[in-house]
Amino acid sequence: MKKLIIYEFLVIFGIWFLIHTFCRTYLEPKINSYNKPTTGNISDYRDKDDTLSEINILPEYIDSGKVLFSRYCASCHSFDKDFAGPKLNDSISFKYFNESVKDISDLSKKYKHTEVLFNKWMPKSMIMPKFNEVLNDSQIEYIKSYTIYSIKYRTD
Repeated sequence: MKKLIIYEFLVIFGIWFLIHTFCRTYLEPKINSYNKPTTGNISDYRDKDDTLSEINILPEYIDSGKVLFSRYCASCHSFDKDFAGPKLNDSISFKYFNESVKDISDLSKKYKHTEVLFNKWMPKSMIMPKFNEVLNDSQIEYIKSYTIYSIKYRTD
């Protein structure tokens, strides 16, 4: 009796998994990309004042940001190549960096540059997690400082 229940559970779970995988792989990209641009230069949609920030970066921000980046960002983002997520360089949005870390899907509905980037990467990989409940504003600022520092002053 117990083996039968386990077997039924495994069969139902297997069917659910196959349907879920099919929908994520084949249907969602088509639904989400309907009437949305998927090509073109992502920089074309940036605001004129959306450039690599000239913020005053404190050394303790860089150290803290490096630790947080390693923990939360490095599994998907790199500074020298596209990975599971886009390469972090001066073409990403620094004007809306904090909002994109908090909830990239929400920002993609408001900002054309992020929408194009979001649509380009969504079919290829997982959607960036919402870090608004994981990281506070200070931690996001540390990650931003480390990111800017790494883009501007990388020597390796």
